[in-house]
Amino acid sequence: MQIEQLSRKLDTTEKQKASLAYVVSIVVLIASVPLPLAGFLGTLGYAKVQEKYSNFVKYHCWQAVFSQLLVLIFTSIFWGWTAQILFTSKDFAQEYFYYVGFLVVFILIETIFAIVSAYQIEKGKHPKWWVIGAFLDQRIEDVEKN
Repeated sequence: MQIEQLSRKLDTTEKQKASLAYVVSIVVLIASVPLPLAGFLGTLGYAKVQEKYSNFVKYHCWQAVFSQLLVLIFTSIFWGWTAQILFTSKDFAQEYFYYVGFLVVFILIETIFAIVSAYQIEKGKHPKWWVIGAFLDQRIEDVEKN
């Protein structure tokens, strides 16, 4: 994660709306591990409602959405693999347990990034997640603008 200092001062509403995107993603993540699509749709719904606000708010809402999309993909693989094992004659292979370990670490890292992002936004900074941030930099105009 890269933290950038903005040249302009964020107003309180911008800070709250942008940091809330990460809080929503954490709450939805915890509630939706059994239903990964619900987490993604909850974060997507929040982002769509916030579209009318500044590019800064929009940027962070979509950064949270893309992080939830990754969680959706990885947890869907987990649930599909688990269902395949439970409803067929397949055994729990060692690779399955490696994947579960990877998934737990991935979700922990995603959660830590979301908490750090929300905190940094409250301090008036602009956290960018490596791959997602680079993607959004090309699609969302200057976050320095109101």
